[in-house]
Amino acid sequence: MDVVVASRNMLLLEGLCRLLRDEEDMRIVGAAGTAERALSMVAAEGPDIVVVSSDLGDVAVAAIPERVRAAGSGTRVVVTGAEISPPHVLELVRLGISAYLPVSATHEELKAAMRSVVADSDRVTISLTRDEVRRIYGSEQGSLTRLEVDILGMVAAAMTNGQIASRLSLSEATVKRHLRKIFRRLGAVSRLDAVNKASDAHILV
Repeated sequence: MDVVVASRNMLLLEGLCRLLRDEEDMRIVGAAGTAERALSMVAAEGPDIVVVSSDLGDVAVAAIPERVRAAGSGTRVVVTGAEISPPHVLELVRLGISAYLPVSATHEELKAAMRSVVADSDRVTISLTRDEVRRIYGSEQGSLTRLEVDILGMVAAAMTNGQIASRLSLSEATVKRHLRKIFRRLGAVSRLDAVNKASDAHILV
């Protein structure tokens, strides 16, 4: 398989290139220090995989799957690196990455993930701990808009619907409608239950 590797960290970039060059079925066709440079190499070389380090930045990494897809490329996007929160990993999967491996993953895990997603275009490989999976589940189940989080924070502060409406310049009916949505999304049966479930899911901090 042909591979492009991208990282701002030159030591990491050179290390990944050295690691993958040792594999008989892998060929490095480009090494980039920026997302834009990596995308240019993907357009020019049409590799099977682009391995992207998270040190390129959240915005840059998140843009790569869409840009690759928009270019009509079948290149798979594999992300590796530290400090990616589980909800962000889930968002990257939605955007179209094929695999995510943290820096704690072994070289063999990375190479296995690369081979897996090339062999099956529908496969997604994610390396996370059980606790991180639970955090993703909680975030997905309890996904709320910014306004709904603000309303729930005021509920936690024991504010009435009227007080919340006044604070946010909304009608009480609108506040009640948002609360019904919040209860439904959290699977809550009361204001206290909603606050407790949101706290458990790290929605309220």
